[in-house]
Amino acid sequence: MAHKNVGLRTILVQLKPQTVCKALRSDKEMEKARERCHRLLLLGESNGLDFKLASFGGASRVSEAEDARGVDVYDLAVTLCLVAGGSGVSLADNALNEVDPSNVPPSLQPILQLMLKPLAADRVTASEVVEYLVATRNGERVHSKGC
Repeated sequence: MAHKNVGLRTILVQLKPQTVCKALRSDKEMEKARERCHRLLLLGESNGLDFKLASFGGASRVSEAEDARGVDVYDLAVTLCLVAGGSGVSLADNALNEVDPSNVPPSLQPILQLMLKPLAADRVTASEVVEYLVATRNGERVHSKGC
């Protein structure tokens, strides 16, 4: 399945379900939950958070190759650039689709470069992105498509 609409407006970040249930009890608890969510994001602590794609009902079935290397991988990379540095990748300003190293943490630069390849066939797959993120989080070195 391919979402085909990955972006800042479609990525939902929320606390784990047990915390959300508690937050629904009152406005005060909800505000505390929002603050905690923001704090965790700022600290880079993703263990207490769930990341989801909104509007997944609009997803469509695609071949494995399209799903793995299509627009979702590219759009996620652009979204990560926006979140990490406040500026995205403009095709008009950046014909080579290179990521400005000052915009993203060094640990994400190798995978973002591969996610932003102009041709889908040259991009990493969604599985390779996940493998890279898990491996780098665990302090391992990844050897995939030039990473």
